[in-house]
Amino acid sequence: RAPPSPFGMSTFTKACQQWDDANARTEYLSSLQSIFNTFQTRSDETAAQLELYEVFRGILEGKIKFVDISSSLPDIHSWEPNLSRALCDSISDVLWILGEEILDSSSPLNANNQSKPAFTSLIKDLLKSNVIQENVLRERLSEEALQEAGLIKSAQDARNKLQRVRTGKVYSQQKFNLLREESEGYSKLIVDLEQATLNEANVERVANNIQSLIAYFKLDPNRVLDLMLDCYEANLTCTAYQRLIVRFSRTSLVQVLAFKLQVYQGRGSGTPPSLLALTARLAKAGLLDVGEVYGHLEPSDESGLERAQAWWEATILTVKRMRVFATNKDKEEEGRDKEREAGVRWEEGREQKLELIAAALDADDWASAERLLDALAPVLPATYPRVARSLCASPSRLIEPLYRRVQAPAPHVPPVLHPCP
Repeated sequence: RAPPSPFGMSTFTKACQQWDDANARTEYLSSLQSIFNTFQTRSDETAAQLELYEVFRGILEGKIKFVDISSSLPDIHSWEPNLSRALCDSISDVLWILGEEILDSSSPLNANNQSKPAFTSLIKDLLKSNVIQENVLRERLSEEALQEAGLIKSAQDARNKLQRVRTGKVYSQQKFNLLREESEGYSKLIVDLEQATLNEANVERVANNIQSLIAYFKLDPNRVLDLMLDCYEANLTCTAYQRLIVRFSRTSLVQVLAFKLQVYQGRGSGTPPSLLALTARLAKAGLLDVGEVYGHLEPSDESGLERAQAWWEATILTVKRMRVFATNKDKEEEGRDKEREAGVRWEEGREQKLELIAAALDADDWASAERLLDALAPVLPATYPRVARSLCASPSRLIEPLYRRVQAPAPHVPPVLHPCP
């Protein structure tokens, strides 16, 4: 049994013996009300829990009735959320202990036939009095206690459902088993993706077919996304692919695209312009953010700055050589200067960050291009040939639609007829 509460008042057992005395009953109820107030001051909550245990056990044993203490119960809706939660937690812990005692065959509460109905009535009265919340009880009480309290229909069904949830969260395989894939599914997938009639009108039908293929042939969704990106890269004018790509998670899209970009890092051929154009179009459509792939591009900001500085120095040296004509310069020294200039030239295709700026400008995505220009400002990205060409072409693309509406039609020039020999 719990020790007596150290509140300086009579214990619950002594109060029950004097329950017929109105003054003693009023004194204990006032003390009980002060117990609930301790949860507002957050002082001596353990002693309060012990006294609540005595009170609720007395109700289950039939010594007092719930209506006798209802006047001392607080309305938690008028409390602050954290204080009301503390009271709910304490009462739930007390009810959990009593529920386990009722289910324990060696406990006196289990031998009392009136304990289970009284336990159910106690919980219903507490819920009706707004002293505790049902969702807190569902978290704390065991399945058997919830069944006895009438909050669930079957403890066994609740355990089975909880076991299924735990199995799904803990034991589900996160990586796809590639050995179960069937190659026939990829052949049918390519047919759907590469059809010349893919457009906004039939993209929903194609999307449903792709979902069916993934499920029926157990295809890896990431590999399906990879093939979809390849098809979009080969036909960038078909915006219907964006309606298919948006069905995949943003995280998977960034991971697959970053892997495709990393494949070309360190290669002499450089990154294909079509892949960078694909990235720019996806960013313009809002399917990803350039900041999400920025960290996967090469070179790093420090390495890029070193390359730019070397290129600037070589450019200055070239200008100086053009302005100064020396007849007595050593040929060997002149050869070293030329090798130095040739070794620090911009290697177009290998500067992925600068190439992505050019691709964003070509796709008329000024928002992404501006962010990249600001991030690479120390490198002076406008000195990169491809970025410079794209920047120069951007005003023409912006003005051309306006100029097309007001330009005069081209004069008709009659064909020149040459006489037959």
